Amino acid sequence: MSCDVFQNPRNFKISGRACQDKGLIVFETINLDIAPVDKDYCIILTKEEIIRHAHHMDLSESDRSITQFMEIVFNQLAIMNPKEHAIFENGKTYLSHPWLFGFNERDCPEVGDGKRLFPGTQKSVHFIEGPKGRGYVCPALVIDAKKAAFHEEFSLIEKAQRMVNDDFSCKVSEIVLERLNAGLKGLYFYTRHTDDERDHQIHAIVSHTAADTTFELQDGTRMSVLQYFKEKYGIKLEYPNAPLVKVREGGRFNNYPMELGTLRPMQRVSIAQQTPLQSQKTTKNCAIPPLERQNNIKKGAHALKLFGSDGNQFVANAGLYIYKEPMKITGRRLPPPNIRYYEGTAVVQDGKWRTTQGHFFMPARCEIWAIYAIVMRNERSRFNESLLRDFAKMFEAEASSRGMRMPPPTEIAVTSDDAELKSCLKTAAFHNCKYCLIVSADSITSVHKKLKLWERELEMVTQDLRLSTVEKVVRERRRVTLENIILKANVKLGGLNYMVDLNGVIGSSDAQRWLRPGRLFLGIAVNFSQQLDKSDNPAVVGYASNYKNHSVEFVGDYLFQSSGREETIDTMSVIVSNIMPKFAENHDGKYPRDLIIYRSGVADGSFKSLVSHEIPLLRGTLSTLGVKDINIIFIVVQKRHNVRLMLSHIDKSLRVTEQNIPPGVVVDSNVTRPAFKEFYLNSHTTLQGSASTPRYTVLVDDLNLSMNELEGMTHVLTYAHQIVNLSTSLPTPLYVANTYAERGRNNYGAYMACSNSASSESGGSLDCGRLAQRLSYKNTKLEDFRVNA
Repeated sequence: MSCDVFQNPRNFKISGRACQDKGLIVFETINLDIAPVDKDYCIILTKEEIIRHAHHMDLSESDRSITQFMEIVFNQLAIMNPKEHAIFENGKTYLSHPWLFGFNERDCPEVGDGKRLFPGTQKSVHFIEGPKGRGYVCPALVIDAKKAAFHEEFSLIEKAQRMVNDDFSCKVSEIVLERLNAGLKGLYFYTRHTDDERDHQIHAIVSHTAADTTFELQDGTRMSVLQYFKEKYGIKLEYPNAPLVKVREGGRFNNYPMELGTLRPMQRVSIAQQTPLQSQKTTKNCAIPPLERQNNIKKGAHALKLFGSDGNQFVANAGLYIYKEPMKITGRRLPPPNIRYYEGTAVVQDGKWRTTQGHFFMPARCEIWAIYAIVMRNERSRFNESLLRDFAKMFEAEASSRGMRMPPPTEIAVTSDDAELKSCLKTAAFHNCKYCLIVSADSITSVHKKLKLWERELEMVTQDLRLSTVEKVVRERRRVTLENIILKANVKLGGLNYMVDLNGVIGSSDAQRWLRPGRLFLGIAVNFSQQLDKSDNPAVVGYASNYKNHSVEFVGDYLFQSSGREETIDTMSVIVSNIMPKFAENHDGKYPRDLIIYRSGVADGSFKSLVSHEIPLLRGTLSTLGVKDINIIFIVVQKRHNVRLMLSHIDKSLRVTEQNIPPGVVVDSNVTRPAFKEFYLNSHTTLQGSASTPRYTVLVDDLNLSMNELEGMTHVLTYAHQIVNLSTSLPTPLYVANTYAERGRNNYGAYMACSNSASSESGGSLDCGRLAQRLSYKNTKLEDFRVNA
């Protein structure tokens, strides 16, 4: 159909059963939306056009058509070979038969219940400076190795039996039914008991069985499903008491016996379909060391014929060619700061250091506190309450040695369930208790999220520990473990463990200005719901800043906004309105001179909205607040990209941390975009797998800082976390903002799990402002404490 036949978008509907492709008959209706283009869609692929698009600083004029065209070309071989390649979003493809391309059984481990990891690749096209460096531009194909869990082509009945460890000799319980629905709902399977192979999608697993379910025949008689399949198809069902599978067919629902279905292969395993153990196995097996990752990238590129593009007719016909060797670039390593405590200074080596003896830089004080344990009644006989008293003495002694003022706990008690624990917390809060340390048995996994909601409701700081951790501290004298607990407690209670010291360390005369007084750092992170239906699940915007007295003292909060939006246009005004008066309150009534924003959760396609809407609104809000002549630097931080920086020579005999690039490595040319100030900074030590290096793109820079200043400032901020004696992967304001966003997500979930809340806040009528009033920390006793430390 030619687009010039109509002027307005048109919608066409066809029945899935009218399609020749058997894979489409499962769909009742297929919608086709066709819209006319607003210009001549002829892409000119010349060197001049590539340079013009790549160097365009005006985001309103940006055009991704050339990039998209190349990505389509590089994906064609996979599209044309669906039996070998499964195609997913964001340039991801997975191999259906990976052993044909050099992978082995170890590369594709089973993770349980008929789920297996399959290797693949993620690819994208970027315009970068290229081998010639600054002032040049060239397109680059970026390829990374991926692994993901897929459902294997299993008999549906065998899959279900593995999931719940049941032979279905008897009718299943409601709990088993819930587990089956959580693991199978939405998956596709096929049947072959008729003349042809038919596809179906699982709408639900129902409690009815083939033995107890009947339906009416045309002559008015009733027949059971069990009898029907025996008489109609000569099939004697082996599992008459197994639950039936409910599917939609032609506008109505039908039920099928499980044993007749077989799962279609290469269906992705969702988060909800994994048990915690399976999720751990998946994470562990996806953490691939650098040298192995390099080899997997090569195998994946060969499978797609993108390794030099030899033999790829689609690439050749488009006039493109891919070099066989990956780009080799030169990075440099930034020196770390020193870490200054009240009575000593620690020297950083390879991104880590040891806490010095003596007091914290700013010890906290807490006059009234308590310790509560939660241990199930059937485990109480194995629990010795003297363990808590011994731990309390050790905790108090360590806190005192660090300068913290904490007398013995006012109360030590043991509870048996959530209700009893909450009752103790309410009583403690009523008696002005400021801090509660909760010790939970390892078998109890559900209390943490509830506890943090109670913390907000009672406006009392909490910290929870596993019982096994307390046992190790007391019985094995794990001093470092106890030290880490105290580090966290001090920050939660408003203390500051150390300062970042730049004196005499950084080889730059500008270093002392990086954390200068009057400079406000603000991290903003967005946490999106993982559920498929996001309509009644708001996005959570976490933020953190150093509005208090010290440059590396970060405190934050979270807000809510409608789901599905990356920009924080509405919440940005609220955030700056919250923190600017607080900054002035702690700085003799003066507003900051500089505002440095680190922003995550933004895709490249949203840069235009940030520059044209979010940042101008920010300036307008600042002006309304009376914040004049403030300089803004706005940096987008991305970790979800597929650019991997690896050492050019890797010794596989070394530990994983030594195979990876070390902390402090920065790259700001060749692989960066020519239109922006941009750099990759690997600030952390990679403990497992391959380093994932954040990319920093500067969208606004009123101060016109040099690359050295931007990189150095960002690097030293990764040493301000306070809780662990390691540099972090992100600058502390953004790292803390992420944890606030996660806390907001968890508190929202716990809040909605309450029956009264769920009924009043459900549906699409969520009032994000009212949610913030109920769940955020503003105007509570906790608003100036980093409670999520």
